[in-house]
Amino acid sequence: AASQDVAAQAHFLRAFSMFWILDFYGQVPFRDTQLSSTSVPEVLTGADAVNFILADLDAAIAGLPSVTAGDSENLAEVSKAAARYLKAKVLLNRHVYENQLTGGGGTPAAADMQEVVNLVDAIADDGFALEEGAYFEIFEPEADTETIWYADALATGNRIFNGLHYNSTGLGGGGWNGFSTLAEFYDLFEGDPNQNRYEGELFTAQIDGQEERRGGVPQIGIRTEDGFEDGSNVGAGFLVGQQYDLDGTELQDRQGNPLVFSREFVDGSGQSSLINNSERTGIRVQKYQARIGGGFANHVILFRYADAHLMKAEAIFRGASGDAVAIFNDVRRIRGVDELGSLTEQDLLDERGRELYIESWRRNDMIRFGQYLRQWEFKSSDETGNTARLLFPIPLPQLLANPNLVQNPGY
Repeated sequence: AASQDVAAQAHFLRAFSMFWILDFYGQVPFRDTQLSSTSVPEVLTGADAVNFILADLDAAIAGLPSVTAGDSENLAEVSKAAARYLKAKVLLNRHVYENQLTGGGGTPAAADMQEVVNLVDAIADDGFALEEGAYFEIFEPEADTETIWYADALATGNRIFNGLHYNSTGLGGGGWNGFSTLAEFYDLFEGDPNQNRYEGELFTAQIDGQEERRGGVPQIGIRTEDGFEDGSNVGAGFLVGQQYDLDGTELQDRQGNPLVFSREFVDGSGQSSLINNSERTGIRVQKYQARIGGGFANHVILFRYADAHLMKAEAIFRGASGDAVAIFNDVRRIRGVDELGSLTEQDLLDERGRELYIESWRRNDMIRFGQYLRQWEFKSSDETGNTARLLFPIPLPQLLANPNLVQNPGY
């Protein structure tokens, strides 16, 4: 028989996997380990799937070790705090998951919201807290008070190089010139929407009135005894406007034009389009910095305390006892932006966007807040309000292998 710790890890990892399958597809195949491998898996949906996941997480919480904040060596393994975080996430979305196959909706239960608060408080009891100091340092490998669980995996790829231009840096071939964000999202942050510069090196004074989480573009790399730190000419957060080389030279694209990342996506005729853009369109995102990724650091955050803290504020807003505004303002205060005197659903969603961008929660949040089906730039008007898009289509091989699965509506 497996040890208590191994069994608890297995309960957590099964819950983690089933959580994402439920979130994406609304149907979770399950075959008991005592059954033959030829047995067709049953399919759990709605409340049955949620209850199964919660039972696994309760078993995980009972058997996993406690790991304190800042214990980087052990935070790559799951702990009680990680299991409590995931249980809070499940409970916060429970009313959504129980109504997924009927178009969403539902109302959160006050008891679930109170348990979210209790779970986050238990996480805080292990020393996890909002990180004092520079926001982007949270995403470096060094110890911090925010990281609850991280993957011992490379932070390169889609977190760094996918969004950079080919000439952005000499590291890893420079960049793949792919992912960008919409100006609509970038405008959620405070500061001049057309400029985003650091005065000189990375993390020196921002000169365009930006809030820290929006980051900026340095005008020169970070100096070292041997010259410049590799990759330090690439900024942090959102990159817009002129980009610079390590020595401060203005970078160019491959055609010799100034490498100026623009807010808007336009084609050669100046029309709004995602097709036939130049190499310079789109605001690029760099939460994990090229100067860190260039060293191929294995550290990708999966669960973070700021998310848990905002979940607590939301749970209070949705019916638990406590002061939601005060909890919410804890995050804004430590990030150096003005506190709010009252709170709306939009405030909560926007703050989660500012705090947690590129951490894999935006779709989940927008569905819970009822905004995933709204219109946004480049979204076809006939897709607005299409409830089929709340779930993904089940792949054909899975449907053929398991007759208990039913293709999701609209596919």
